[in-house]
Amino acid sequence: MKSLTAPWICGLLFLATASCSSSGGSPANTAPGTGAGASGISAGNPAAGGGAGAGGGGTIATGGQLATGGAPLAGNSAIGGSTPGVGGSPIGGSTPVTGGSPTGGTIVGTGGSLTGGSTVATGGLSTGGSVLRTGGSAIGGATVGSGGSSSTGGVSNTGGIPTTAGRTGTSGGSSGGVGGVGGGIAGSSGGSVSTGGAPPACTGAAVKATLSGTTYTLDNGLVQAKVNTSDATMPSFIINGVETMTSGGYFSWGTNVYTAGPFTGSLSADPSKNGGDVAEVAMTTTWDKSSGKIPLDLEVRFALPRCSSGLYGYVVLTHPASYPAFTPGELRYNHYVQWDSVFDWYAVDDVRRGVFTSVASSEAATAVAGAPQEVLKYPSGPFADRPGWQKYDNSLEWGEGTVYGWSSSKKNIGLWMINPSNEYLPGGPMKTELTLHDAPGGKATLLNYWGGTHFYGDLEDVKANEVREKVCGPWLLYGNSTTISGSAGQDALWADAKQRLIWEKATWPYSWETDTRYPPKSARGTVEGQLSFTDANQPTASVANAWVGLADPPVGGLPNFEHQAWDYQYWVHADGQGNFTLANVRPGSYTLHAFVAGIHGVYVGQSNAVVVTAGGATDLGTVTWTPDRKGPTVWEIGIPDRVPAEFYRGDQAWHYGTNLLFSKDFPNGINYTVGTSTPAKDWNFLQPGGTWNVQFSVASIPAGATGASLVLDSAGSDGVTLSASFNGTKVGSASISYDDSSIARDQPHGVWLSGRIAVPLAQIKTGSNTLAISSSGDLMWDYLRLEWVTQ
Repeated sequence: MKSLTAPWICGLLFLATASCSSSGGSPANTAPGTGAGASGISAGNPAAGGGAGAGGGGTIATGGQLATGGAPLAGNSAIGGSTPGVGGSPIGGSTPVTGGSPTGGTIVGTGGSLTGGSTVATGGLSTGGSVLRTGGSAIGGATVGSGGSSSTGGVSNTGGIPTTAGRTGTSGGSSGGVGGVGGGIAGSSGGSVSTGGAPPACTGAAVKATLSGTTYTLDNGLVQAKVNTSDATMPSFIINGVETMTSGGYFSWGTNVYTAGPFTGSLSADPSKNGGDVAEVAMTTTWDKSSGKIPLDLEVRFALPRCSSGLYGYVVLTHPASYPAFTPGELRYNHYVQWDSVFDWYAVDDVRRGVFTSVASSEAATAVAGAPQEVLKYPSGPFADRPGWQKYDNSLEWGEGTVYGWSSSKKNIGLWMINPSNEYLPGGPMKTELTLHDAPGGKATLLNYWGGTHFYGDLEDVKANEVREKVCGPWLLYGNSTTISGSAGQDALWADAKQRLIWEKATWPYSWETDTRYPPKSARGTVEGQLSFTDANQPTASVANAWVGLADPPVGGLPNFEHQAWDYQYWVHADGQGNFTLANVRPGSYTLHAFVAGIHGVYVGQSNAVVVTAGGATDLGTVTWTPDRKGPTVWEIGIPDRVPAEFYRGDQAWHYGTNLLFSKDFPNGINYTVGTSTPAKDWNFLQPGGTWNVQFSVASIPAGATGASLVLDSAGSDGVTLSASFNGTKVGSASISYDDSSIARDQPHGVWLSGRIAVPLAQIKTGSNTLAISSSGDLMWDYLRLEWVTQ
């Protein structure tokens, strides 16, 4: 096997034995620049023999120097809060905010500005027009500027990171210019990153795999992992000499820790036979009918490539035709971390990050009366000012890829869960799931869920004689380290983890994996096209930044892609003109889906009409999305974007207690007047049952109108029935039947569902009208529209 060229880090890391080279920066074995080690990550020095982490000569990109002459101020790292040198405007010319890091040129906080001019704020927009929801990550949502350049308009730092379309090397993205952080992350090659956003080639120490009893120790000089082949657990994971684990890492399925057992394991990739390039342990177990456990065969794999600063893992689930039917539970990887003594910071996204609560505060937390059992009142620490906090407050959208995890101001290390692809993840790009949290007994956990039952997207029931197989992963358990102390060091670790996601996305699918169930890039296909939407009644509607995806066809309305988990899904944001490219798709037949903020409904193409072949490119041409509309709009409330952020308190939906404030905020209920009321002040994000009123006026009824239609879009619910009365006469009802647990578990949205209620023309009069909307339970609103029926 050739020496691996990706996705191995040689920079903010740490550690020891790897050296790197790449065009555009100083070669390996180049001496550090002036003062490069003073405050740089890992002292600013690359692995042994490498060039300066932030030293002179390490240009970010052609013309993209951090400062005049291409070098930061002497003694300062390009990451960690230091100021660019003389005349040092960052990439794109944007000035860092006060106290901001020059990483990428600007740091974006609430209300901050991204290079390129796009504002990121609570509920605001990231570059490319993607909504950054309160508590939501811009990862997978933010796109870099024109053509994917990481120069002007192409830097997205604390406000989010580039998506697939925003990697460097695409239409002018410069070598070494990924996010402007080249000087501090890929320091061993003088601050350059390979073209395309991938790390440079690595010639680090060979991987070693040693067996003691049933436990393999995998070591590449950067990280060390112990894997127990008898039960597929990982009892030890060491970063920079620091043990990160307590009680091990393991897979669990509902109440059954394993579907069967015991496991048997061996090296599926032996480094002694491949030149030390990669070690992989494969552990399998076959279902035992007498065990009473879930009827699945299970294979667990952990892989450590050369120069990788993290361990890759994946699981293969198999249900042969001879196995009985069953209802799946949750499937997850769980990594218990050394809390307090090591990890004291957390990061889920750029909003939810900082010092985590202590073990003492967690153990002293008390139940909140009337709240779900997970909601606790913490006596001290960062959550103490809230009426309650629960683990679901750290749930995250899948997007196009995710990174989240723990870091340590005591040991200066970080431990991150990175999912570079949404291929195997359930429920579509807006699916939310747990990431990390504290747990009883002084434990804290880092999670990766593929069959989550907390909201939606759990694996569908399996029938007897039905063949199922699913490769869950690979994901990356990533470690990094820094010599920068305090909060600046934690900022640097987080910035590097986000950068790492970019690199992982650029190199996925991974070339080192030879398992035929995980097709290589050459055995996958590409789908491209242009989404088009034209609505005479909505002439300004745009498909820019639409989510476009491949999934299974809907079956009787449900399950739709939000309820699919056994098969694979692929999602990407379209560009400003609706163009999209879905790369690295497994061969097979798919149904095209699309949705976008500002347009009601979802595009669903012909069932299984998109055929993907190995190595093939499928051009769909122009995909025409026909509006879900009966006629002209009478009035509308809100924005059809599947979230309630534009409504009163909607931007705080992910805080416990927000859903309990309605009676206090609106003691007289909702009496909304179209034309004078506003959604942000006069329409609560949540209707906790009861009846709300909408007053509206009609100047005249259009000629040819045969009635009206009321569109009711839900962003999440407990499973309710909505009924509507016009001017005192009930006209009908709509079922929003799915309980997605989003409200009880403090999510900004759940499953999007829509209903229509037909309104007889006789029930609407010229002049003043009153609509009364009643809900049988809790519902989060997305959008309402009354339209004439003229078709």
